[in-house]
Amino acid sequence: MMAFEYTNQPWKTLYLAYELFAILFILLPVWSVTYVFTRPRPTWSWTHAMIAAFLRRLDVITEVVEGAVLLRIPDYRAISPTAGYNAEAVWIEGMPRSLITTELAIFASVAHVAPIRIPGYWYARDGTAPKPTAPVSKTDQKKVFLYLHGGGFTMLSAHPSDLVVGSLSRSLVELTVDVPHLLAVEYRLSSTHPLAERHPFPTALLDALAGYIHLIDVVRYDPSNIILAGDSAGGNLALALVRYLVENQGSLGTDTSPELPAPPGHLLLMYPWADMSNTHAETEMAIIPRGANRGLQGSAHTNDMDILGDFWVGKRYPSYNSLAYTGPFGLGIALNNRYFSPACLSPAVQAQFRGFPRTFIVVGDVDRLLDQVRTLRDMMARDMPGSGQVTYHEEKDGIHGFLTCPSHPGGRAALKAIGRWLVQD
Repeated sequence: MMAFEYTNQPWKTLYLAYELFAILFILLPVWSVTYVFTRPRPTWSWTHAMIAAFLRRLDVITEVVEGAVLLRIPDYRAISPTAGYNAEAVWIEGMPRSLITTELAIFASVAHVAPIRIPGYWYARDGTAPKPTAPVSKTDQKKVFLYLHGGGFTMLSAHPSDLVVGSLSRSLVELTVDVPHLLAVEYRLSSTHPLAERHPFPTALLDALAGYIHLIDVVRYDPSNIILAGDSAGGNLALALVRYLVENQGSLGTDTSPELPAPPGHLLLMYPWADMSNTHAETEMAIIPRGANRGLQGSAHTNDMDILGDFWVGKRYPSYNSLAYTGPFGLGIALNNRYFSPACLSPAVQAQFRGFPRTFIVVGDVDRLLDQVRTLRDMMARDMPGSGQVTYHEEKDGIHGFLTCPSHPGGRAALKAIGRWLVQD
């Protein structure tokens, strides 16, 4: 079955009707009885097992029918009201062209994209003003989150009405009084056939950089006080943003325009999508002799209780998300470019992490991306020696996105670990 196979009517409605019937009258009864007697993981409650099963099915549905059909959410084209949330919207001006390298300009030219004005959404701790008063005084400023959401570069929104992004954003600003505000960037989402081909790489990177520069040039935060956070695809984007700042430090800017700002003081990566090339799954398959039946041992294959399906990694790769994000460059670029697959096992990438800020990585051991996150951890630790430079938290029985799943028993513990890390300076 190909991605978005049922995007046209009447097939879209028929497929959704079929899925609704199957879930309500077949799958839910089967799951509910099965999980009374056995659970996919011993620590999972009946409720959590049910939620994980439903999310696995939803992942399949969003690969067959456009995710936006199921999730009517705001996007980059307009600011949406934030009434009822402790949040406030702001316009973020496009990335200054003087700070775009030749390499990034070539990528943008091939992809036919350019910097534009996009929305951002401020979140705040309870009892705190929705956004800081700009400019923030150097003597009074606290740390601040810049958050890049997940969704495979094709779904979800920075708006507080988004159940996943809004929940995680609110959790992050409640971790410590030292970080009372968070700015979530409404970067442009990618799409490809059978939908319109729009916003491939480097669109999201241009928008993320614009958000970072907004915090520094407009709100006047010192880079050392910025905590760059990203989950899943947002983690991939956060790594790309830091890489751009580190590799081009001091090489951009003119007499009449500022230089590229310094990298952020902290980097928080939550179950990051670190190998878009799928080399971890393919390497596991390659080591088994033809005709053998030994079973595949990598997390891409064994963690089949995760909410990510085979579309993302493994035998049914590539996902629609990979195709949409790589766009005109093709999937091959993920095997050769550090911006796409920083944890790629291909020797053609050889990503380096020297100069990266102090980093916290969190992932669950049921996540299909577990192996590539472990590789990322090892590569970062190799290039960032020293106590506390790379902190790693692997949560037992945690699925992809477990920090936003209230039924998972380890979510609160992981958030507390992040909170302790934030105050260890």
